[in-house]
Parts: sequence; C-alpha cells; structure tokens
Amino acid sequence: MGFYFVPQPGSLPQTSNNRTKSELVDDILEFVGGEGDKDDQRRAGRALDSSVRRFNTSAWRFNRRQEEITFLDDTAEYTLAAAASFRNPLRMRLLDASDVRREYLPWVRWEDWTKFDPDQSSKSSVPHYYTIRDAHTTATVIFSPPLAVPTSRPKALLDYHIRIVLAADNAVLQVPAEVEEALVAEAVAIMIAKTRTFEDAQGARASANALFTVIRLQYKDWPDSAGHME
Repeated sequence: MGFYFVPQPGSLPQTSNNRTKSELVDDILEFVGGEGDKDDQRRAGRALDSSVRRFNTSAWRFNRRQEEITFLDDTAEYTLAAAASFRNPLRMRLLDASDVRREYLPWVRWEDWTKFDPDQSSKSSVPHYYTIRDAHTTATVIFSPPLAVPTSRPKALLDYHIRIVLAADNAVLQVPAEVEEALVAEAVAIMIAKTRTFEDAQGARASANALFTVIRLQYKDWPDSAGHME
C-alpha cells in the first residue's frame, strides 16, 4: 500500500485573510452609511451578531470538532470540554484498548431513551447507545447502560458540531472567507430592513439569501440521526 503526504497550509485554521469584527462593521456601514458614528457602529455590530445567529440555525462542515471520552467505572455521564459552543452530535465511535476506531455507537434522543431504557441499575462492558439530555445547558453525554471497567472498549470518540462563535471587536470569525462574506451580506440586509424602504430591504434580502443558499449547498452538514436535532 502506498502512502500519500499532503503538504499543509502554512497557517491553520484558514482565517489569515479574514477581517476583524471592527473591520466587518466598517464594511457593513459602507453599504448603509454611518461610518465613524458610534451608535451606527454598535447597530452594525449587533446586526453582524444576528447574522451569525441566523447561520447557527444550521450545522456546518467547517464547524466539525472531535473529542475523546475515557470511560470510568459505574459512570454514565460525561461533560464535554467544548460545552460552551457545542451544537449537536455528529458521530460516536468506540475505541479499543489500542485506540483503534471500531464500532459506530447509535444516537438516541433523550426523550426516547427515558421510555425504553429507564432502568440504569445494571452495568455493561460496552455501551449500547448514547444520548444528550440538554445540549444547551450542560452538553452532557450519557452512555447507556453505565459501564463497568476494564472493558474491551475503554474509550469513545465523539465527532460533533460547534456553533459559529461571536467574535470580539479585534478578533476574526472562525469561518471560511466566503462564509464571512455571506455573513456580511446578511448583516447588511438586517441593517437596511431597519433603516430603509421596503424596496431597498427586498433587494438586500434577495442578495443575502442568494449567498446563504450557496453557502448551504457547499458547507451544510447534518447531525447524528438528522432531523432529531434540527
């Protein structure tokens, strides 16, 4: 078997050409006016934040993350390190004692899990499925049944999506450059809808929606058991 070595870009993530939030605000105001006005800058900043929140209604391929969970004896619940920005699970796989990825572990909605497997008194050497009770508040992963260690599958590897995180004034958004451009278009549409005529707002909305559609076609992803989380 041959091996292929792909040279990596000089800097990752690929955000070296992204603009800071302050620069994005200036760009937004170039479309709607108000450059240099502190109140308009604050409005544009809020519009950009609203744009990010709209994009967070979808899961995105560029927001995939991965976390390894080491099982503990008689423990079913594990809090994720990325709980603050966690959005939804993507895929869970079990690891063997050599950290080799093995079986896919099915995702079950918490409300279904509480109906068909409420008794957690018996332990198992391998989990049967996993769930998340409240991703918004705790982002706690629950394995069922609780595990007894040592086990032939001592770890699990969770792939998941995070949300696009709002940026501080001097920071960049952690998104591809074309997504940044679509976020600006959405923020401009929000600003124009608040300050201009209905006709102006229609045009800006059409442009923003067109860019959003392109981004969705290129980058949209789906959670584990799609439809359960969105």
